[in-house]
Amino acid sequence: MTVCMFALFAISSCSNEMDMPSSKIEHLQKMKQLCAQYGWTQIEGVSQEEVDKFLLSEDYEKTKEFFEFVKTGGETINLTDLS
Repeated sequence: MTVCMFALFAISSCSNEMDMPSSKIEHLQKMKQLCAQYGWTQIEGVSQEEVDKFLLSEDYEKTKEFFEFVKTGGETINLTDLS
């Protein structure tokens, strides 16, 4: 997997957040904070709506494990544990 593929993670705000239930808003904000914490940014050419939809579909803990995996060069986490 390439780093660009995972650069979909967003840092900017979502214009559609007002239309979402509060639990989804909280999850989206938590995911954006996680991305910011690890320095991941949204790539050019991907709409905010697409990024938000992707972030909402991802599990927080598995995403955090993936970021740690990338941060450590893959030496501490087995990829099969991420699925």
